[in-house]
Amino acid sequence: VRPDVRIHGIITRGGEAPNIVPEEAVARFYVRAARRKYLDEVAGRVVNCARAGALATGAELTVNNFEYSFDEMRNNAALAGAMQANLTALGEEVVPCGEGLGSLDMGNVSHVVPAVHPYISIGTATLVSHTREFAAAAGSEGGLRAMVLGAKALAATALDVLLDAELRQAVRAEFAAADSQ
Repeated sequence: VRPDVRIHGIITRGGEAPNIVPEEAVARFYVRAARRKYLDEVAGRVVNCARAGALATGAELTVNNFEYSFDEMRNNAALAGAMQANLTALGEEVVPCGEGLGSLDMGNVSHVVPAVHPYISIGTATLVSHTREFAAAAGSEGGLRAMVLGAKALAATALDVLLDAELRQAVRAEFAAADSQ
């Protein structure tokens, strides 16, 4: 698979003892990729691996999606520029971030309407998402500061879009172009 692919899995039910074949085994897998088209291809390959295992062992396989999957994020550059200007005006240092390998439901939204997904610092640069330290930082004064700052920047950006016909047209044109690709 390509370097942007992540396949994470856990066995949620695997039996009671290692020397007894269980009546039922259950596993959950996340399959992620930078682009939806390739994600669907890789997810199909993962399911085919499970099918091959079931066929080889005479087991029955049932595949269910246990949650919705996520499309890639389409950051609208025109909208992001307005948001960046507003964050700067509010005193936030704006640091460009690269392409992330995570997944988020905002990607799905960005395929329906023009969208941005800025990140606002809630702690030190060494803070890692999905940790207890991150959860504590989210509930701290830094987390509250970031939430208020983000709300102000979003409101100011929405106002910019409403009041600036050129910005609104640029946002729409970029969204239409991305949608046609």
